[in-house]
Amino acid sequence: MEKEKDQEINFLAPDRADKIRFQKELFSSLKRAGAILVVWLLIISGVLGYGLFLSNEGKSLKQETKLLEQQLDQQEEKITLILILKERLGRISQIINARSDLSQPLNSFFATVPVGVNLTKISLGKKSLTVSGTGDILSISQLAKSYTAGEQDWYQGATLKSLTKSEKDINFNFDLLIDL
Repeated sequence: MEKEKDQEINFLAPDRADKIRFQKELFSSLKRAGAILVVWLLIISGVLGYGLFLSNEGKSLKQETKLLEQQLDQQEEKITLILILKERLGRISQIINARSDLSQPLNSFFATVPVGVNLTKISLGKKSLTVSGTGDILSISQLAKSYTAGEQDWYQGATLKSLTKSEKDINFNFDLLIDL
């Protein structure tokens, strides 16, 4: 009975049945190949899409890197300018600290000007104070004596450079040089 089941009833010619069977196998093979092709196309599309995504991410990272490098360069320029400014301020502070206070000699001088002396000109240099003025002979001699006779902490010595009398006036003109 098994033999009867294996036999098919076929009304077609034997070569025609082989063609149909071949066509069925061919269509099933094409379906499998098409399915495999679709799967491969999906895989390739996924890989290419991921590659494009990574490429765009790489470009954005390069732009961020360039921006950060520009900011770093700006910060380096600021640091350089700050260091230059700090160095220049250090030099300025050295100059200011080395400069002598010129107000002290003037204050000390004005405190000792006797009554009867009128000052007409005062010139203050780095190492000298030149004073010109008019006055009676006693006041001028008192002023000159207080500077030429001694030495204080704010000056080294003094010289009465000139003492002249005007014919029109009873006062004398003088020039006193004080060495600082």
